[in-house]
Amino acid sequence: MKKKIMLITITFSIPIIIISSIMIYLIQGPIKREFLSEHSLKFSQQSQFIHASLEQLELYIANWGAGLRDDHLIDYPRSLDNYQTVNSISERIFLLENISPLIEEATLAVYNDSPYYLNAGGTWQQSLDHQLPSIDSFDLDREFQWITYQQLDRTKLYFVQTLFRNEADGSSVFLLAEINLQKTALLLEASQENQSFQAYLIDGKSIAHSGQLTDDISNALSQVKLSESSKDSFQYRDYSVATSSYDYINQQWTFVSIVPISSLIQPIQSISTFLLISAFILIIGTIFYSYYFSRKEYEPVYNLIRDISGGADEWERFPNSATDYLKQQWVDLQEERQLLLSKSSDAEKRNKRNIINRIIIGELSYYSEHDLKNKMKEVGWSYIDQGYHLFSIHLTETTEKCDSQNLINNDLSDFILNNVVNELAEKHFIEYTTIRSTPNCVYLFVSSLEQTDAMTDLFITDTYHYINRILKRYCTVVMSQRSLELKTIPDRYQTLSHNRYFHEMKAANQFMKSINNRLPIVSTIYPSHYERLIIDSMVNNNSSDLYVLTKQFIDTLIQQQNIQIYVIDSIKLLYNNISFFLIEHGVRPNDYISKESLVMQIDSHFNVQHLATQLHDSFILPAYTLYAKKADHSLKQEVMDLKAHLDKHFSDPDLSLDQSAEQLNIEPHLLSKNFKKFIGMNYVDYITT
Repeated sequence: MKKKIMLITITFSIPIIIISSIMIYLIQGPIKREFLSEHSLKFSQQSQFIHASLEQLELYIANWGAGLRDDHLIDYPRSLDNYQTVNSISERIFLLENISPLIEEATLAVYNDSPYYLNAGGTWQQSLDHQLPSIDSFDLDREFQWITYQQLDRTKLYFVQTLFRNEADGSSVFLLAEINLQKTALLLEASQENQSFQAYLIDGKSIAHSGQLTDDISNALSQVKLSESSKDSFQYRDYSVATSSYDYINQQWTFVSIVPISSLIQPIQSISTFLLISAFILIIGTIFYSYYFSRKEYEPVYNLIRDISGGADEWERFPNSATDYLKQQWVDLQEERQLLLSKSSDAEKRNKRNIINRIIIGELSYYSEHDLKNKMKEVGWSYIDQGYHLFSIHLTETTEKCDSQNLINNDLSDFILNNVVNELAEKHFIEYTTIRSTPNCVYLFVSSLEQTDAMTDLFITDTYHYINRILKRYCTVVMSQRSLELKTIPDRYQTLSHNRYFHEMKAANQFMKSINNRLPIVSTIYPSHYERLIIDSMVNNNSSDLYVLTKQFIDTLIQQQNIQIYVIDSIKLLYNNISFFLIEHGVRPNDYISKESLVMQIDSHFNVQHLATQLHDSFILPAYTLYAKKADHSLKQEVMDLKAHLDKHFSDPDLSLDQSAEQLNIEPHLLSKNFKKFIGMNYVDYITT
């Protein structure tokens, strides 16, 4: 029985659906296309006629204004002081107003120290009852122009001609011809269909229309495309929309005709809709009827399963257990979904960070600005059009609450700094990423969408607070200027990297704005005195004085100019001078730390309290050790040569400790000390023996 019902349903419903589809696509379609073509052609012809009429009106008003200017405004303003001239102009304005039904009113606007207006009724001054556009609404560089003027809830349209203008005193005379919008709208009625709507659009704004403006037509009007005919459907009603656009001096006019075509195809549409609904009702009814038969057919099987499962009580618990299982499955699926979303978010963050890093190192330098912007949008930088900022957050001195027991080691402090900056950026900015972090410093890239000074100040304040509290270190925040050019990211990054070294070495939080040019170098006094003392201590083998002198060297630098970059430059100069000294005494530069490695080591975790220790342990002491070994070997050879000389010329009466010390270019007491060290007795005893 069930199969017969389904067969009957298919036999009737499928032909019904086919017939209704044929009615919709093979009958309605050609009718609509033919109507659209006819409507577009008819409206195009009508709009061309209207356009020609308006152009003739423009030409007539312009010629009338030119004639008025030649006849009466040659010797302005004296000409307008004559009553007969004013009366003659009023008569000519009266004739102009009656030459065309489209001209509502013509007025001569005179703007000087005491502005007034002249029309067919005489002269008058502007009042609340009778207002005209002000001179501010005119384009003074144009001789002819169209303007719209909103007065309360009414829009007025004027054709304006400049008749006279004096740049010296600002006096001007304009002809204002107000166009009758109601009569202009009547020009469209020649193409008006049943329930149709026609309108004038000036620069996309409707100023005149005929027909009833319904919500559907208003929606259709908002979708108008210039110079084309289209069909749009709104709220299950079809409309034929025809447009024609023309340029009038400084404005673009669009003539629009919107005609509903639903009434044309209503009978066919009603029949096809009825057939479709009938077919679907038949199919749905068959499905429910089949379900009913299935329940009846399989009811004995259900009863058998219930009996096997232990009766009605056990059977009642089965659905509950299945429901609990499904609930747990749903919870597991939600957790897996959250995990996948988290992984997707992490991947997006990596992609956003990687493209910024690639731009900085120059991998994408061959991209154009437009292609680079599209590339960034592909990986998630949706608001990069708004510009960007760069920040550097640089750890400096320890706070007062920090001591050697709770000082966080360097690697862990870099990890914590990166996490703190990421958390605060997530809180305050929509799009961000950390880039190319270096020891003791994190760089942050932020798109500038809705970023205000207040938001930036709050981010900086929170950065100070959390870094001081968690890391027990002060920090310096440097912010670059806002930029829209993506290809300048590498330069701005390099500038920011350089500018962060200009912070003061003091126990306080600091904020600086990155500038494009290098800051001027402040002249400082290089402590060359301590440099000489350090070298003298090396020569005299006074290794115990090296740390004290190094600390005095650093302290003197900081007292004179406590800016990090100046201290680093002075350390570089000290390194160079000591290196020259070591080279002179046979110590090769490859045997001790390079200048670049020393500066990188000091800069990576810059701390004033440990600066002298870093400089002494990494460079001064190893350099002294190498020098001492080299000097010890060289001096031993010189002493042995001196011994051979003494053995050969021991009878020379001029031999003395001072003479031998001068010969070896060494202090007498050092010669005596080293002679005893290598020979086993002092200089005088050896000569005597």
